[in-house]
Amino acid sequence: ADVRREYLLEQVMHNDVGKRLQVGQEVTELILDGEKSPELEQDQATAAVNSLSLHFNENKLSS
Repeated sequence: ADVRREYLLEQVMHNDVGKRLQVGQEVTELILDGEKSPELEQDQATAAVNSLSLHFNENKLSS
C-alpha cells in the first residue's frame, strides 16, 4: 500500500492537470480502503483529503 500511496502522490503533484485528475478516483479509493484497514488512520485520510483539496484549489487559481 505504501508503494501505491507514493505513486499516487507523485501523480497528484504532477504538473499536468489531466494526469492529476485521472488519479482522483484512485486516491478516493485508497482513502476509502484506508478507512477499512488499520494502516491508514482516519486522521491521515482527513489530512490527505485536505491537502489534495488545497493543492487543487491553488492550481485552479493559478491557471
